[in-house]
Amino acid sequence: MKLIKMLFSISLLIGMAACSQQKIDSSLYATFQQAYDKAGTLANYHNDAQSLLVIDDELEYKVSTASDYDDGQAMISSTTYIDGENMGTSSIYIVDGNIYYDNLDGSKTYTEFSSDLSNMNDLYFTIEDISSLVGDTDKMTIVLNDEACANILNQNGLDVTEVKKLENELIVELNDGMLSSQHLTIDYTITSGNIEYSGKYEYESSYSAIDQTTLALPDDFSLYIDLAELKEDMTLEEFKYALIEQLGYAIDDYGQYVLDFNGNESYIFDFNNDLFTYIKGQSAYTYNWQSNVGGYNACTYDFSNAQSLGTCSETELTKIEEAKVSYLAELSFVGINEMPKA
Repeated sequence: MKLIKMLFSISLLIGMAACSQQKIDSSLYATFQQAYDKAGTLANYHNDAQSLLVIDDELEYKVSTASDYDDGQAMISSTTYIDGENMGTSSIYIVDGNIYYDNLDGSKTYTEFSSDLSNMNDLYFTIEDISSLVGDTDKMTIVLNDEACANILNQNGLDVTEVKKLENELIVELNDGMLSSQHLTIDYTITSGNIEYSGKYEYESSYSAIDQTTLALPDDFSLYIDLAELKEDMTLEEFKYALIEQLGYAIDDYGQYVLDFNGNESYIFDFNNDLFTYIKGQSAYTYNWQSNVGGYNACTYDFSNAQSLGTCSETELTKIEEAKVSYLAELSFVGINEMPKA
């Protein structure tokens, strides 16, 4: 998550469509707005949410979240997966106005929580974000415009500099005038730093056990960190702290921040040299976040100019790109999109 900050018949069925602007039925949008607002008034519920980002059919990041909420108190449990491998579960608790966590793998940040967690996992869009909207009071199909799609991808670790293709569909289901579920799919081809990426992003959220949810909260929170101590505008020192406390990094003898998560793959942040290293097996691929340059053996790649230097194979260039994407993903897991300034 940061999982802490988190925001999910038809008279005409439309398939996946590119974002194209047309006149929106304002009364139907008002129905969506009212359903969203009504979900935000729930006092007791269970919510399941899941986000999935696939990049070039090679990298896959998924976060599954289960939330139980009862009259101002909550338990939020999130599990992060990278390429199908379970990277760990984070648990967040809201009790008596305080927010505590034990591990924030992939979570959002503190300030996105309201006092009552209204619509924490729901997707919300203004009418200006929408290209088309059809449906009725039970089910709606929404197509978002390119800007709204790009913003979602940016929030999930992709630094979109140019849109090549963005096809999307958001299915919204309502029950008794309340938002009951959302399912967004985006198929994308974009450039980031002059590198082209293709893949898909999915997000879904659904409510259940309304007025029937019970919580199982810890008896002792003395070992948990109060999230109110964290700041919205993260400093470099706070980011280093988040790497250790949220993602499980450790500081090695050289002062580097290292995460070894399966014995065969490692991530390393070298803040003295502005260098992120992705190690897989016996190979190490690097990305310098100041120069925006990646490297492996005799191959270097300048992302700003889309230019390779030295001896580079397609495999080496792909792995260098993977190092940058992994770097951006690590940042997104603690709720930021760029490295904080020193």
